[in-house]
Amino acid sequence: MRRDSPVHDAIDGAAGSAAADPAGDRAPATPGMVEWRYDPWAEARAAAVASAVAVFALPALGARAGLSGAALVVTALCVFAALAQGFVPMTCRVDADGVSWRLGALPRSLRPWVRIGAAHVGRRAVRFEARARGVLARLGGVALPLPAAPPAALRPCIEGWLGRHAD
Repeated sequence: MRRDSPVHDAIDGAAGSAAADPAGDRAPATPGMVEWRYDPWAEARAAAVASAVAVFALPALGARAGLSGAALVVTALCVFAALAQGFVPMTCRVDADGVSWRLGALPRSLRPWVRIGAAHVGRRAVRFEARARGVLARLGGVALPLPAAPPAALRPCIEGWLGRHAD
């Protein structure tokens, strides 16, 4: 894989498929869509149990410490938001709109391609970095967990869409 490519592979460093016609006389094909489901209870049961227990245990500790009702609700919501990805199954998608994910029955979240600058495909997750620069740029990124056998079309799909939306 070229060093200047916006897609980095932490698995094997292999180059992805080319999005354009080798002869260069046709427009690139539409990269398509890839969707996968990640179930933490099947992929990482111990981490799922720990996350689920923490969601109940941390607010219970707050109640024992004497936090008010409103503070307990806020604590419970914050703990759930931080740890939900560890025990709630999620569906992830890479398509023309961008990168999206749905955590359980919650509404789908979307990160459009114009806000994505690079992607890193690892063994356990694919991380999308924000296009923004500066101190808060890291907050714009997102990491989506991968199942033990990630979809084969994932890398070419990401490369194709990033190539279409590159500056």
